[in-house]
Amino acid sequence: MRRIDNGADAGNILWTKEAEKIVFVSLINCESFIYSFDLKTKMLSGLIENDPTCVELLFMNEHNQVALSKTTYFPFSKSYWYFDLDLKEIISASPTQ
Repeated sequence: MRRIDNGADAGNILWTKEAEKIVFVSLINCESFIYSFDLKTKMLSGLIENDPTCVELLFMNEHNQVALSKTTYFPFSKSYWYFDLDLKEIISASPTQ
């Protein structure tokens, strides 16, 4: 966990499968921001901003997607999603049959 300039904590870091980028979460009062940092170009990119839930990064899958959970506390709920790094979009994680 590392403190970044705006006073937020940044952590919950995942490496992409090529190990060229890291993806991490910054939380401010359970409002989440997800960033990507390219190690070659030293470029920081915002992927998701001002998400009103506590986001936890879980793992990277073989499709270059970040699995994540989103939690709210008032009322309590938890949901699971994927963020596709290639398409730059969030996708609901539906159970497979």
